[in-house]
Amino acid sequence: MCRRLLSSQKGISLVEVITTLAIVGIFSLLILNFMINGMANYNRVNDKILLQDEANFVMQTFVDRIYDATRVEMVEKTADSSLIKVRNFEGREAVLGIKNNQAVINGQPIHADRFVFLNGSGLEMTGEKSVAITLIIEDKISGQNVKLENSVSYLKASGGD
Repeated sequence: MCRRLLSSQKGISLVEVITTLAIVGIFSLLILNFMINGMANYNRVNDKILLQDEANFVMQTFVDRIYDATRVEMVEKTADSSLIKVRNFEGREAVLGIKNNQAVINGQPIHADRFVFLNGSGLEMTGEKSVAITLIIEDKISGQNVKLENSVSYLKASGGD
């Protein structure tokens, strides 16, 4: 029986081979399309996470500096900059805010080059012991943006300061 099958002249016809290749090709295209869409979604979500992380980092850095302050004063408020000077308990001063679409502390950017802060971002004195922070940050690569807002109270030193 085994010899008869091996010596048989019957085989797969050309039509069967072409049909099989067509079916395999269709399944391969479906799988490839699924993988490409999955990667595109992964990249989009990853870009959004990076943007949110950067915005949270800058916001937390500003909040930490303002919260520990004993004295806060507005230094510069223009269309493209919003800077405040903060002094902590130890007497150290820092100028922080948004200048030329960058988040800065003492003139040095504190965020990655990939991100830019849009108009409307800034710090503003909202009361005797409170600062409002608005950050509108955009990813230069993906074009996505996010807006964060916060209000921070600080300790105002009593007496001569």
